[in-house]
Amino acid sequence: MGFEIGEALRSRGLEVTVVEIAERLLPRQTDASAAGVIRSLMERRGFEVVLGVKPVRFIQSGGEAEAIALSDGRSIAADLFIISAGVKPRVDVATASGIKTRRGIVVDDSLQTSLGGVFAAGDCTEHKGILYGIWRASEEQGRFAGLAMAGERIAYSGTVRSYRLNLLGTTLLTAGMIEPSGNMTSEVTVDEEHGIYRRIIRDGGRVVGMILLGDLSGYRELLAEIQDAGRSNGQPAG
Repeated sequence: MGFEIGEALRSRGLEVTVVEIAERLLPRQTDASAAGVIRSLMERRGFEVVLGVKPVRFIQSGGEAEAIALSDGRSIAADLFIISAGVKPRVDVATASGIKTRRGIVVDDSLQTSLGGVFAAGDCTEHKGILYGIWRASEEQGRFAGLAMAGERIAYSGTVRSYRLNLLGTTLLTAGMIEPSGNMTSEVTVDEEHGIYRRIIRDGGRVVGMILLGDLSGYRELLAEIQDAGRSNGQPAG
């Protein structure tokens, strides 16, 4: 959401500075190389990008924020501040009911909570230590929870994480693994001048992850293969 708002503001001629606490942009969706291509695209469009620092407080004057102080001692003055910090499940009602919670409402493979007969699905849930926070996982969890409540319990093994983001006049699509591990291999294509980056990750010949920026050719087949690999492993890819 932060990227879309920033792009809309730039299109109106405003100066925009992006502050990212991680060492690269979109750390959950990209590897370092893809993030570098995105940063280059942003800077060409007039964005200022600040990485690896944390906003710590607003600097106020007359009761209004006029700047933000950063963890490295710098400050950035602005007329408008936008915070895009992801989602955090509200678990207070579940906790007060005696249902087990950690970062989210803890559920088993049938999406049942620690309280028998009570199920949970969507952004509030934590399954095998994972908080998804994406639409596809909410849809799949809702289906599995509904089946379980109707008496048909099918084990939910997790959702293959995938993201699609339209930004800077191009599209980013990622799914599954974004970095190879173990004996995995990857095929990489980079055309920074035209804002293109492709990384296909394979494990024993099977596609288990991809990062596609600016060139989405073959993405449907690749995504289907990643989803199949995730289901056969019994674990969410990525």
